[in-house]
Amino acid sequence: MLQIMNVFRGALRVLLALAALTGLARADQFAAALAPLAKDSFAETAGVVERLAELGDPRGVPLLRALGDGDLILRKSDGRPVIRRAAGAIDALTGAATTLAPGDGDPFRVNNRCGA
Repeated sequence: MLQIMNVFRGALRVLLALAALTGLARADQFAAALAPLAKDSFAETAGVVERLAELGDPRGVPLLRALGDGDLILRKSDGRPVIRRAAGAIDALTGAATTLAPGDGDPFRVNNRCGA
């Protein structure tokens, strides 16, 4: 019985390690998918929309909604995409609350290719 428990514990450790690595890889893919937004071009924005659809990462949903609503802002001070909300700003990459000073950003422009 003890041997079976040791095998189970070992397998559990491996699964937890794999889950952590998968989460890190997914976070890296999400960050990489958003990187072209800093270029603020229609083609790059459309590419980001396509890449987010391919990833299927649920963190992309609020970002895409904000893009369609005109609330996805490229913060000038650091080049990060920020979601503007009535209650405050959200970092589009991390989902954490952040600040957006007046005049520190412009909404992303979209066209038909971007799905807007």
